[in-house]
Amino acid sequence: MGFRKISLQEQLVTSIEKVIEKTGTYRSIAEFVSEAVRLRIEDIEKQDRARKRLEKHEEEDQHHE
Repeated sequence: MGFRKISLQEQLVTSIEKVIEKTGTYRSIAEFVSEAVRLRIEDIEKQDRARKRLEKHEEEDQHHE
């Protein structure tokens, strides 16, 4: 697995640094950002699956009318 560099606004970096210092949960900004992105992707995928299930049920309901 490769790595890529990204740019973040300084204000966002400062906020992340505060969270890291306050919680002690993350070892680095990169670790924090990687987890945040992974969780956001999971959330988007979950929403997409729910939307598709809803669309499928709506289509099935239309066929039963």
